Amino acid sequence: ITAAFYNVEEMRERAFVEESDLYPHINSRDYYMRDGRSDGFLPVPTGTYNSWVVGLGTTWDLDLFGRIQSMVIKERALVQASYNLYCNLMLSIHARIASEYFFARQCESEIKLLSDTLKVRKIQTEFVQKRLSLKFASKLDLSRAKVLEYEAASQLDYVKRQLDAAKNRIALLCGRSATDFELKCAPLTDSLPNIPKVFPSQLLERRPDIAAVERNVYAANAQLGADTAAFFPTISITGDVGFKANRIENLLEAGSLAWGISPQLYIPIFQAGKLCAQKDADIAAHKEATEKYKSTVLGAIEEVETLLSDISHMNRETRTEGRPLPIRPMFRCTRKSSTNLAIRTTLQSDAQRQYLTYKREEIRLLGARYRSYVSLVMSLGGGWENKYENPSALELVNL
Repeated sequence: ITAAFYNVEEMRERAFVEESDLYPHINSRDYYMRDGRSDGFLPVPTGTYNSWVVGLGTTWDLDLFGRIQSMVIKERALVQASYNLYCNLMLSIHARIASEYFFARQCESEIKLLSDTLKVRKIQTEFVQKRLSLKFASKLDLSRAKVLEYEAASQLDYVKRQLDAAKNRIALLCGRSATDFELKCAPLTDSLPNIPKVFPSQLLERRPDIAAVERNVYAANAQLGADTAAFFPTISITGDVGFKANRIENLLEAGSLAWGISPQLYIPIFQAGKLCAQKDADIAAHKEATEKYKSTVLGAIEEVETLLSDISHMNRETRTEGRPLPIRPMFRCTRKSSTNLAIRTTLQSDAQRQYLTYKREEIRLLGARYRSYVSLVMSLGGGWENKYENPSALELVNL
C-alpha cells in the first residue's frame, strides 16, 4: 500500500516537472574568467584579461503548437490513473478483510455447533459406559460412542485452527502484528441485504480499475498531440541582463551594464523518419490502451453477471437447504426400525452424524453468501447505491 502511495506522489511531482516548462526559466549567471590572447588573435590586442560577470538569464519556450501542454495533459492523466490504481488496491484489501471477517464469523458458528455437539457426545459416552457396566450395552457400542466423540473433538480443533489463521490474515492485511491483534466476532446471522434486480451501468464507471485504464487511454491520446506538435517549428527566447567588467571594483558601475536577447527558431527538416516512427509507435500504444480499456470493461460486466448468478443459485439452495430437517421423526423411525439394540444404536448414530453434516453445510453456505456479497460490492466499485466512491472495510463488514 505504501509503495502504491509513493508511486502516486512520484507521478504527481513528474506532472509538476512537465508543467514548469510552460513558464520562463530564470537563473543566475555569475562567473569569473581569465583568458589570454596570442599575436594571431586579431584584431583583439594580445595579452591576459580578467572577466567578472554578474547577471540573470532567462529561457522561455513559447509552445505555440501545444507540445508542452499536451505533455502536461498526459502527465496529469497518468497521475489520475496511478491514483485510481491505488484506490483499486485499497478496495481489494478492504474486500479481503471483509471476506476474512465473514469467514471468521462462519468459523465461530461452526465452533458453537461443534462445541454443543461435543458436549452431547461426552454425555452419550458416559451413558454408554454406565450401560456397559450394567451389561445393557456392548463394547462395540462404547467404541462407537468414543469414535463419535473423537470426530466431534477433531472437527472442533480443525475449525479453531481455521479461525486463528483467518484472524492472522486479517492482522496482516491491517498491517498489525498477529500477537498484538485481537478480533471479536459473533456467529453468522441470516440478515443479508436485498439486491436490486437491475443495476445501472453507471455503477461500473466508478470502478477504480476501469477509471485507471480510461485515464491511460486519455494519456495516450495526449501523447499523440505532442507527437503532432513535434512536426512544427519550436520558438524559444533567451535573454540576459547583468554587469560585466574586467576589474571587480568596476563591476557594479553603470557603464558595466550589459544585456542581450536571442530568439531561436528550431525547424525539424530531416530526422531520418524519427518523428514519424515515434508517432506510429504512440498510435499503436493508443490502440493498445483502448483495447485494454474494452477488455477491462467486459471483464467487469462478466464478473458482476457471474456473481449475480452465484448469489441467485445460493439463494435458491438456501431455500432448499433451509427446510427443517426431520431429525426427531428420523430418531423415532430408528427406534422402531429394529428390536436389536446394537442396530438401533448404530442407526441413531448415523442420524446424528447426518444432522451435524447438514447443519455445518448450512453454516458454510451462509458464509459463502456473505463473501459473495462482499465480492459483488467490490465488483461494482463500492456497492449498488451510488453514495460513496471507495468503501472502507467497515462499510463492507456492515452489510
